[in-house]
Amino acid sequence: MVTMLSAQQLIDGQYYQISRQYKTLARLPKGKTGTQALLACLPVGERRSHWADELKDGDHYLRVYAGQDDRVQVDLVTFRHYRSLGGGTYPEVLAARGVAK
Repeated sequence: MVTMLSAQQLIDGQYYQISRQYKTLARLPKGKTGTQALLACLPVGERRSHWADELKDGDHYLRVYAGQDDRVQVDLVTFRHYRSLGGGTYPEVLAARGVAK
């Protein structure tokens, strides 16, 4: 179902692009980084150091584990406006903020 949120509301709500083809966005749980969100959903035995890359972890969490309540699909016009306002994938947004490793 396509959301009625505006591009600015998506930016303010900290949604990240997970599919350009399907114009789908998702967000992390409030107050968690990508690494924290991913580690919280993995069994304890899988919490190894190879999950330490924040950029990859956030993107992986958003694509695989983000719940349906945290995923939205937008129309093409909204998607383009979202991108023009600085929206993008988790790695793209962090890199634009100077957080990239």
